[in-house]
Amino acid sequence: MAHPMIFKIWVMDYAIERRLWRIIGHVPLSQELTVTPRFFKKDPITGRLTITVDGSQEIPATYDECKELECAAVWDPEHVEDRLRDHFEGRKNVWYQYLRP
Repeated sequence: MAHPMIFKIWVMDYAIERRLWRIIGHVPLSQELTVTPRFFKKDPITGRLTITVDGSQEIPATYDECKELECAAVWDPEHVEDRLRDHFEGRKNVWYQYLRP
């Protein structure tokens, strides 16, 4: 908990439900974690970009507004593990690159 947050994403709930990831403890949420994250979406047909805050409301957005945001996608646990491994080994992550705006 003393290290900075690397990213905030949505993860498939089966990572915990099927015990793929072990719960190692509980701590109160920091102020940073109580802020609802913003994600971008890209329409696969029109290419139109939007920003979503809670998954239900979308507002039109530009590339510049989206380029630093995470994609509104639910990650498989294996892909999260790949991303963490790549981060700590200083490599670009293929899944992250694929989901860029």
